[in-house]
Amino acid sequence: MLSKAKTVRVNYTGFLLDGRCFDSSIESIARANNVYNEARAPYEPLEVVIGYRQVMQGWEKLLR
Repeated sequence: MLSKAKTVRVNYTGFLLDGRCFDSSIESIARANNVYNEARAPYEPLEVVIGYRQVMQGWEKLLR
């Protein structure tokens, strides 16, 4: 279990309920699903500090 204030880096890909990809931290997946944004480059893992509500509650619970 990760403690509060621990920093983690995670790759993610977000999908809507209908199966469409809306975002990814992985460039190849973003390109394959037509959500690539050149202005976002470089694509890299998201840095999250545990316990500071930087991501959805359910996602943080899974990271812990």
